[in-house]
Amino acid sequence: DSCVVAVIKEFVSDNDAPTTLKKGWRGRVREVDTDGDAYIKFDNHEVGQMVFKENFANLKVEATFESEAFKGNWMNAFDELDERSELPTGTKPRVFRGEQLQLANRLFVEEALG
Repeated sequence: DSCVVAVIKEFVSDNDAPTTLKKGWRGRVREVDTDGDAYIKFDNHEVGQMVFKENFANLKVEATFESEAFKGNWMNAFDELDERSELPTGTKPRVFRGEQLQLANRLFVEEALG
């Protein structure tokens, strides 16, 4: 989960009250259920939309949480960290990485796509 998707082909969501999702709409995947279907919050619609995996061909992933969280960062999102890592003075690598992930998650999930 935690990725930004764009509608590349208009289709109808799989909610109980379906909505037409228009080409160009962007949204964030909030959850993926055990069947592999996604709950997506689109900026153009107040209610989150269920999209069954059969409709994923109508979507394109524009960004993942990791790609946004670590944009411009020389470290891979899941690299092992050690004391030699270049971090701000006085920080511990694992704590710093954890704080970076928490901040990025808050910004990525809650910020409007615009």
